[in-house]
Amino acid sequence: MVRWKSSNKTATDTEIQIVEKELDIRFPQDFVLCVKKNNGGCPEPNVINIKGSGEVFRQLLDFHHDQPMYIVEEAEDLQIEGLSERIIPFANDPFGNYFCFDYRESESNPAIVFYDHETDPDDDMALTYVCDTFTELIESLHEGNS
Repeated sequence: MVRWKSSNKTATDTEIQIVEKELDIRFPQDFVLCVKKNNGGCPEPNVINIKGSGEVFRQLLDFHHDQPMYIVEEAEDLQIEGLSERIIPFANDPFGNYFCFDYRESESNPAIVFYDHETDPDDDMALTYVCDTFTELIESLHEGNS
């Protein structure tokens, strides 16, 4: 079972709606329920296997516009780098990479992808499919190997 730590105050419905309007998307309900309680939080355990490698899920991006990891600013920065506006980051790792919702094929059921910021956004290797839902992602988290 995942525990959340270092969480800022909760995200309100209004804050979530503002972000959705800014990004022109609707977040999946399982994600919304999580950020309402765990905005900006760090999960424990926090490792997920992606293509045979353990990647660290550091923290959820923040829904408060005055915080350094504000989700809208992170999305805009990635778009400036060349990432599609239909790829929306929602969490990061300790190395500048992001877990994102991929809205390119479905507006209502975005897949989860991992964005490697050191790879050209136009390269197919920049995005790696992780799973189909936020719940599946959270349920896949495990302890890392020491």
